[in-house]
Amino acid sequence: MIYVFSNRNIIKNNSWLGDGFNSEGNENIRVAKYISGSTKKLKFFEENESGILPSRQVINELEESDKPCCIFLHGFNQSLTKNMKKCEEIASYGVNVIAFSWPSNPGPQKWWWKLKEYKAARQNARRSTVALERFFDKFNDYMEETGSITNIQSMVVHSLGNYLLESFVSGRGYEGQTSFLKNILLHQADVDSKGHEIWADKISESSRVMATINETDDVLDFSDIINPDRLGNTLENLNSEVIKYFNFGRLDEADDKHRLWINPVTKTESVKSFFHSVFTGKKVKTGHLAFDYRRNCFHFE
Repeated sequence: MIYVFSNRNIIKNNSWLGDGFNSEGNENIRVAKYISGSTKKLKFFEENESGILPSRQVINELEESDKPCCIFLHGFNQSLTKNMKKCEEIASYGVNVIAFSWPSNPGPQKWWWKLKEYKAARQNARRSTVALERFFDKFNDYMEETGSITNIQSMVVHSLGNYLLESFVSGRGYEGQTSFLKNILLHQADVDSKGHEIWADKISESSRVMATINETDDVLDFSDIINPDRLGNTLENLNSEVIKYFNFGRLDEADDKHRLWINPVTKTESVKSFFHSVFTGKKVKTGHLAFDYRRNCFHFE
């Protein structure tokens, strides 16, 4: 099952989400279930006859499932169609998925204007921080009322989604709302490498936080045009004492790759096992990996 929490606008006769903000405000969230098949659509939740809110209906369904659930926070230039494709990739590991889907594809679409679009997407990320805070508050409210969350144990934050997470964690609204998660993966993070531990260590207080690195990542090479070194593509500044860093750059299959949880990178069995553990909320085993004490990271080889 794939669910969507989003501050995007509704399109296609109220069956899909567009690339703009919710018409009721960029902090307002809609909740839906993704229906795959020949005609892909969303089924939006409404408050039911018992007065149970949409978010609570989703959490109830997930807690009753026999599968663990992974939260997915996507990156730049993602329509809902692209977002759902990545969610399906994650779901193939045997998990349910909750997508927090934000308007990261603001246009213009011409390739020579991508820099302008990227800057607009970063602004949209900053404008989405209140929506992300409200998203996490849903799970914390559930925990306060029931005592625990059992199945929702992991979160993968991809690329520019890390900038949204950084903006939230660095702001006044962050009060440890991510602490119910066992695993948080900062996947190919499009954030400044230098000083990332200032905000990222905050989410390590109750969760296992990991970060992937691929120096050959061609997508983050684009980000380097206007930004300092990104956390996801440099082995410098890996200064946190609580985050575990994993370098994929020595793998031939990872050459130029920005998404590491799919083929050909996962042809390496240890890589596939790594992502399975992350997605399902298990502790990642590192005994078989070489550790570089100078760089402070594990290496896949």
